[in-house]
Formats: sequence, C-alpha cells, structure tokens
Amino acid sequence: MDKLVSVIVPVYNNEKYIEKTIDSILNQTYNNFELIIVNDGSTDNSSSVISKFTDSRIKYFFQENSGAPKARNLGFENSSGEYIMFFDADDMLYSNALENLISEFDEKTDIVIGNFTRVNDEGVELTKSDFIDTVTNLKSLTEPNQKLKLLSFVDPFPNNKMYKKSFLKENGIKFMNLRIAQDLNFYLQCLGCNPTIKLTNEMICFYRIHENSISTRVSLSILDIEKSISIIEKMKYPLFVNDSSILETLKFNHYSIQLYKIPLFKDRVKRLQALTGLKKAYKKIKYSELDKEFVIVNMLKVRIALIFSQIYASDIFRKNIFLKS
Repeated sequence: MDKLVSVIVPVYNNEKYIEKTIDSILNQTYNNFELIIVNDGSTDNSSSVISKFTDSRIKYFFQENSGAPKARNLGFENSSGEYIMFFDADDMLYSNALENLISEFDEKTDIVIGNFTRVNDEGVELTKSDFIDTVTNLKSLTEPNQKLKLLSFVDPFPNNKMYKKSFLKENGIKFMNLRIAQDLNFYLQCLGCNPTIKLTNEMICFYRIHENSISTRVSLSILDIEKSISIIEKMKYPLFVNDSSILETLKFNHYSIQLYKIPLFKDRVKRLQALTGLKKAYKKIKYSELDKEFVIVNMLKVRIALIFSQIYASDIFRKNIFLKS
C-alpha cells in the first residue's frame, strides 16, 4: 500500500470541470501518488485554473494540440509510479478510489477494474455500472481465455482502471493516434497481452455524461472505429485469433453505436458519407461468428437502417422521426 501511483490527466479546453477533477484526485485517502497533467494546447482558461494548484504532487506539461492519445503517452513517458491510472479531465474520483484499486494488486495482478457512477453535466447521479454479474460469471469460468473473452465486453473507458506500469512497458502498449475509440483500442491491446485482471465492486469514479452535446461533437471521425479494431486484428493476438467471435462481435457492437449517431449530422452529405463508410465496414463482418450473448444493440434495427439507408440518411427521417423520438 506504499507504492507510487501515477494519475495521468490530458486536458483540452476543460475549464468548466478541471478544478473539480483535480480536487477529487488530490483529496484521496491514498496519498502516495503523482498527478501528471498534460495540457493539450487548450485555448480556454484551463491553464489558469490549473495554475492555482500548488500541490507538490502535481507535474504539469504542455504540448501543442495533438489529441488525447499523444497527451496520455507523454504523461506515461514522464511517470514515476509503479501503477498507472489514465483519467479524463471532466470526471471525478471517489475519495477512496486509489486506495480501493491498489489494495487489489498482488505480484501477479496486471490490471484492476472497478465500478463507476454515471452523472449528468451538473454532477447529478444518473445510473451506476454493475459488475456483480460479471464478477459472478468470471468466478465460474475455469479457462483463462474464457475469462478474457468475458472481460473483452467490459466498458473500455480508462477512468475505472489501474494498470501495473511494468505490464504496459514490457508489452509496448500505448494509445494509438485515433480520433475515436482510442480507449477501446488500448484496452484490447492490454487483453491481447494475456493480463491477470481483478474486478472490484467498489465505486471508483463519477463518469460525466454530457447531455445534449453529442450533436455538436459528432463528425466523420466516427469512421475511425473500423481502424481502431483493425489495428488489433492485424496484431494477431492469440486471444482474438483463436476466438474470432470476440472481434467480430465487438465490430458489430461498436459500428452500430456509431450508426445510431448518423441522424445527428445536420449535413445530409456527411450523413451519407458516414453511412457509406460504415456500410463498407459492416460488409466485412463475419456474421456467422457473432456471439449473440454479447451483442448489445438491436440487430433488427441495425439491419433495417442498413437496408433502407437512403431513408435513414434522409432529412425526413432526421427531422420527423429521429429528433422527435
């Protein structure tokens, strides 16, 4: 319990939330940590907010705007901790988060994953994640690959996870330069390296859901979802080669999540571009290998959207059906 933890936070125009995020990290019951803040070329007042904190455990770096993956990698390269946590600049840690995560580690453990609470833009609780079923199912499995398959479908976002630094370094695991699904790609890299993972039902963080803002963030970057998973496929990890249902199912799930965003595009041309790109990606999926147990979207709705793609991308559907639903 005396091991140094490095908490790495990339910041880009987060002046509204970064103060609460930093406070939640500095006020941990576990004190042996360093907070590495990487300012990714913010143009708002984020740097001014950060400068108010004088805690000696803070390391501050600035880079020209290059994206969160590069910022996280920079933080990792400058970390001194034996354990690593990647955290987002608009979320908050429970006060005992670091203590609960690090207490689960032993010599054989590479990653510890905990629960999280979803909150709205004002910090009001929406829902809690629930690992009870996952933990129960994990204990009933005997084969390591069965366990890793189950863990492949755990939410990949990093805020509720702690990593042993040596595991990441020895396997050369880094965040890839992707516009979306960097977290998914990073998490699948980890699983592909056959880690020992523990789960805890303790709540680790408050994950902020920015309501009503998705329409302002949606862009053709959604097409990077195929690139994110194809990188993993090309790495030929035995876990995914020996059980191709994992990546095929993940493709279907994550392509479909992006498909659902297409009516949010105000520009019909971009809707059609995004839809065309995703349709090409869907055609490469081996549907016979999908594991229905882990499909998280309505397959019928996806099929209808793809068949009637011109209608799905139309202004009539967007205005009179999608936005009113």
